[in-house]
Amino acid sequence: FSWQLYASQFLYGLGSAIAVPSWMAIFIKNVDKNHEGLEWGVYEMSVGLGSALAAFMGGVLSEILGFAPVFLMISFMSLAGIAMIFMIRKDIYSGKSKIGG
Repeated sequence: FSWQLYASQFLYGLGSAIAVPSWMAIFIKNVDKNHEGLEWGVYEMSVGLGSALAAFMGGVLSEILGFAPVFLMISFMSLAGIAMIFMIRKDIYSGKSKIGG
């Protein structure tokens, strides 16, 4: 079972290595140049607090429910996020979305 955890972490790292540079390019393109430090600060603080909260909640839930239900919940949330991306991708590519410009 532990090899599955290592494999999933490897895939997570690979996905992050692919996604983060693109996300940063989109973010920097839309930063208000007069408030660049503030916007980067809010972004980094949000990511850090979100990561800490997710780790805390995962720990609490795994103590109460066990690891299997927590992994299932995370899997369903991840799939929901992927589904949302596929639902809005046409808007992004057609220019209807405000993302990226």
